Amino acid sequence: MILEEVIEEIKSESLKEFENLSKIYRPSFQTRKIADYLKQRVKELKPDVEVFEDQYRANLIDDIYDPAASSGNIWFDLPATPGCEDNEPIILQAHMDMVCSFADDEAEKEMKEVGVQLEYHDNGTLTSMNKKTSLGADCGIGIGVMLAIFKSEKLRHGLIRFLITTDEEVGMCGASYLGLTKTGEKGDPVRGFKYLVNLDDPYDGEIIVSTAGAVVSLYTLPLANDNPELPAGVNVYTLNITGLLGGHDGVEIHHHASAGRVAAKILTDISTTPDFQLIEFTNPGCDFHNTIHTHAKVIFATKQNINDLKSIITNHESMLKGEYPLESAAKIQLEATQLPQKVVIKPISHDMSCKILKLITSLPYGPTSWKNQSTGWVETSGNVGPVNLVLNKHEENGTMIWDAPTFNMRAHTRSCNNDHLVKTVEDNKKLAKDIFGSDDLDYYQLKNILYGWPGDEDTTLIDVAKAGYEAKGVKWSTKNVHGGFEVSWFRHFNNDLVMVIIGPEIHDIHQCQETLYTGTLNGFITVVLSCIEKMNSLKKK
Repeated sequence: MILEEVIEEIKSESLKEFENLSKIYRPSFQTRKIADYLKQRVKELKPDVEVFEDQYRANLIDDIYDPAASSGNIWFDLPATPGCEDNEPIILQAHMDMVCSFADDEAEKEMKEVGVQLEYHDNGTLTSMNKKTSLGADCGIGIGVMLAIFKSEKLRHGLIRFLITTDEEVGMCGASYLGLTKTGEKGDPVRGFKYLVNLDDPYDGEIIVSTAGAVVSLYTLPLANDNPELPAGVNVYTLNITGLLGGHDGVEIHHHASAGRVAAKILTDISTTPDFQLIEFTNPGCDFHNTIHTHAKVIFATKQNINDLKSIITNHESMLKGEYPLESAAKIQLEATQLPQKVVIKPISHDMSCKILKLITSLPYGPTSWKNQSTGWVETSGNVGPVNLVLNKHEENGTMIWDAPTFNMRAHTRSCNNDHLVKTVEDNKKLAKDIFGSDDLDYYQLKNILYGWPGDEDTTLIDVAKAGYEAKGVKWSTKNVHGGFEVSWFRHFNNDLVMVIIGPEIHDIHQCQETLYTGTLNGFITVVLSCIEKMNSLKKK
């Protein structure tokens, strides 16, 4: 049984540790100071405990970052208390970086110099002072709880490993290189363990039991740079699709439409005549593969008149709002394009235009399979990322020349089932080959893969978490998450891991309004301590 006085002590000490962490500016790829502080703090609390840091550095991902400002992942072990040496060990895990947001330049300057200034409110919430910066409770409060447990002398426990990763907020970079050594080995810090609790969920009572992984794909085409000039007698139009909701494809993919995909469907109907040619196709404001397009802008040529084209658009607008009722603000506009008086356009061919449209419309979009339809949880989904078909624009002897087209497009696939991810890669690669032909050209590139966690048959930690929340009168729910978490990488390195993800209530994460509800720390800490206590009845095999 966990005594209330122990819970209150851990809560109080957690907030003190969080206050100290908050003094350190710690965005992703600039974690050297926070990593060094954590190593120093561990040594202050327990001088005999060794702290390990792996060889991961941000420059392994992108060499534009200063490796001197970056850190590796760190971990350290709290030895078992006497009599508990044979108990099952457990890992507690959080990440050290935070998303740094600022209300203005002055707030940014202050945050870089002295960190986040905290403000406690009478209603039990905690924010940055005057809400001028993000708070960093994601995942600073998780580290605070870990340090409070690490220094407590009131707990009986087996070995506890504290694992603090880096660069989580920019794609789980640190976790993907966890344990990297000079020989290139990865994953050792989580091997040999069976149980892990991740402290990175922002909802009180939520128990995450499964998360999606992801595949990032890149499609490129070697386009001819000596295309013939656009023939006389064709009309040039601009299609603009705006007002869509957009959002994150790990959250809103169920109900939000993609402007690029909508545009491609409309243009597929327009492209039935051989005079149709794409000139440009872009998604203004969309830079990331996991972002749902809010805007598509397409310049194209055809001999068809504008009234016939608008009739096609009206039909598609009606279908869009029927399929996506939330997209009531969507606008689809077609206008004749005003070109410079002296311009020569050399777009891609009709055939290649149709192939690009076929690729966009054939790629999976939205939910494509389900783990259990009664839960409404997506097992696999696809999102068409930014489409970039552009022409080089330059002047020659007073004439504007549009030529030398380039094309690339990203796509994003999510799934908790890694077999589904692998199959999606093969399916998309085959799709590109079938549409564009030759094996000699690399139309498809796998840019990145993040592994999924389909959940565990062993529900030990789930049952403990439920009981812990019930003991504090907190309403709990288990949840499969369509977005990714670092645990997916841990499970990839150690297939025997049994895991849960929990956390206190945090609203408006990553924004200046970010708010920690300190009252929810009691239930959160109870669950963490309950998981540790459960290891006392589970003996090593």
